[in-house]
Amino acid sequence: MIENVETGIEFEFPSGAVISEQVKEYSIEAKWKGAVSSQSGFVAIPMSLLKAQEKLGLNTTDMMVLINLLIHWWNPDSPVFTRSETIAKRMGSSARTVQRSVNKMLKLGLIKYGLEYEQRKTLNFDPLVEILSDPDSFPTVLNDLTDPFEFPPLASTEEGFGA
Repeated sequence: MIENVETGIEFEFPSGAVISEQVKEYSIEAKWKGAVSSQSGFVAIPMSLLKAQEKLGLNTTDMMVLINLLIHWWNPDSPVFTRSETIAKRMGSSARTVQRSVNKMLKLGLIKYGLEYEQRKTLNFDPLVEILSDPDSFPTVLNDLTDPFEFPPLASTEEGFGA
């Protein structure tokens, strides 16, 4: 068992595994050097999301929009309400491109609208978390998806994101 001194989280490795000192001292800050600091941070992306992006019906633009949304989702109970213009500026695209990607993810049932916060729509990632975290339904849901837009939406998308 190894404890991450920064977080206090303990990791258990398989019996007989040889753990080098490098692994014991691993941290995101060490890996990325000055690119990650207490001011710049990082975003956690599950490998299952990256590996399943095509099966989920997400193209590269959709993934970049999603990653930019996830930047603002540290606390699972906190609303995400980033403006499409902010993401578009980061990506070098139009706000309409961001809105189309968000609306696509809403139609796919990967995200849904949350509660309104300060007169703004918020986004909720619970559907995506459920899909990626349920090992029994994950392959079934994705394999049954012949047309990505056949996925039942979990929220009304009539008004659209950023509209």
